[in-house]
Amino acid sequence: SARILAHYPPHIQAEISRRLAHLDRANPEVVSQVETILMGKLGQKEYLGLLKPGGPQALAEVLREVDASDERRILDGIEQSKPELATDVRSRILQFDDLAHLDQFCLRKLVQACEHKVLLYALKGASEGTREWILSGYSSRSKKHCIQDLDSLGAIRRSDSLGAQKKILQKVRELEEAGEIYLIRSGQEEWIT
Repeated sequence: SARILAHYPPHIQAEISRRLAHLDRANPEVVSQVETILMGKLGQKEYLGLLKPGGPQALAEVLREVDASDERRILDGIEQSKPELATDVRSRILQFDDLAHLDQFCLRKLVQACEHKVLLYALKGASEGTREWILSGYSSRSKKHCIQDLDSLGAIRRSDSLGAQKKILQKVRELEEAGEIYLIRSGQEEWIT
């Protein structure tokens, strides 16, 4: 889907994306007719899973496959007419566990750019794998102190941890837009480090 979207001019990409995000349900008769035609042309194996319902999650899945500049341009286009939709899709594109796609250099830049307390709150609610990956961005001494701080933090509200994770993700977007870090997205050319 992302490759097809990339072939359209920017103003058309934003319009297609906006329509995809608003597509929740389709007329069952139309879906059945399209399904029959596609199965005939593609074969059942290629067809399976092709007609997923749309909506913000479907658009987020498509935009995860495009490069950061296309994603930004498309979301900026949507934001002009539907700012709340653009915010919803942005929050679905980048998840906290996606930070595992940062290389060590970018991870260290992110850790340095974030407030310590915000990072602690974000890590408190993170999965074990993500927590370990982010802690690997610290020097051994700083990592030891961070683990001690996490242990002494005690219980926190889940909403506080999720709020901190959102702040970290916003910082990731800022650093990525500034060209200081990059996230390796699926479907993109691999980087050699």
